[in-house]
Amino acid sequence: MTKSQIIINNALCVADDLDIKPEVQPTKNAAIVPQKSHLNAQ
Repeated sequence: MTKSQIIINNALCVADDLDIKPEVQPTKNAAIVPQKSHLNAQ
């Protein structure tokens, strides 16, 4: 990756971390958790 791609990738990772926090995105977090547990069940 080029330096600019790495910077963009790091920014996306930070955005993902913010999305995971319930107080930031309660509806998104509620939608993600059942999908993960469903995948683990298979």
